Amino acid sequence: MKKLILLSALFISLLTFAQVPQGISYQAIALNGSGAPVVSSNVRVKLSILDNSASGTVLYVETQLKTTNAQGLFNLVIGQGTLVSGAFNTINWGTNSKFLKVEMDATGGTTYLPVGTTQLLSVPYAMHAGTVSTIPSSAVSNIGTDALKSSAFIIIDGTVVRGFNNGIWSSQTFSQQIYSSDIIETNKMFLILDGSTVKSFANGTWATQSFSGQVYSSDMIGSNANFLVLDGNTIKGFSNGVWSTQTFSQQVYASDIIASNGNFLVIDNNTVKGFFNGVWSTQTFSQQVYSSDIIESNGNFLILDINTVKGFSNGVWSTQTFSQQVYSSDVITSVKN
Repeated sequence: MKKLILLSALFISLLTFAQVPQGISYQAIALNGSGAPVVSSNVRVKLSILDNSASGTVLYVETQLKTTNAQGLFNLVIGQGTLVSGAFNTINWGTNSKFLKVEMDATGGTTYLPVGTTQLLSVPYAMHAGTVSTIPSSAVSNIGTDALKSSAFIIIDGTVVRGFNNGIWSSQTFSQQIYSSDIIETNKMFLILDGSTVKSFANGTWATQSFSGQVYSSDMIGSNANFLVLDGNTIKGFSNGVWSTQTFSQQVYASDIIASNGNFLVIDNNTVKGFFNGVWSTQTFSQQVYSSDIIESNGNFLILDINTVKGFSNGVWSTQTFSQQVYSSDVITSVKN
């Protein structure tokens, strides 16, 4: 029997044209009965939104055919599949709890096996915000003031670094004297060099990651509370307080990495590996990819591939074919402030 595990929390997809996003991004790994990933294969998923309980009224059903990558990972956006019943944009997220029921056929057919049913928490209410016509002034009275800001500190004390977050102190011991040049920070998150290890301070918690050799500040790239640290032909990513490792076909250099608003792309010959929300995914191209082929904007990326363009947004890859060669001068970017 095949089964799925959910890798990350559900979150509103930004890949829509409506003011309020009409989709929920979903990432999962398909596993077989022995726990091994179902790699580079088509899987068909049936997704149902239920009202009020795990056995409640079915409000919406869709199916999607996806191809897993070399790690068994696939991505999709709920609300953009093949409609079976209901209408996604008429779901009233503001009343009752909502549950997501997942079924799958790991052969790509339509003989679905149950995977599980999970309660949706913050996502429906973020979507419900789009239906609210008025907001009390008290709810926004502090916008633009220091009341909504937060911060974290670390203080060097010889071979000890003391962290301060949300009013709580915590200390971490290092193998040698620490200097400010050993520290990289972004958005309340810190990485601190300590020989062949890197110690992280995130949300008031210390964690340690080992590397194959001495780590230098030039090996660390930070963007909006996420980090990548180079380690020969591997990269160790740090997101949401969790470390993860990705292997590449050759030595990786900082010039191979493009960062945008906490998301990263890493060039690996004719493949590009994306890092989003702590999850790695891989996309293959028809030829060697160069940094000049990549256009980034506000955490989203387009990669030119002769007469196709591959997009990476919210951890999801998508491909669009064009009638002729596409150049960077053909791409116009617009960012919503």
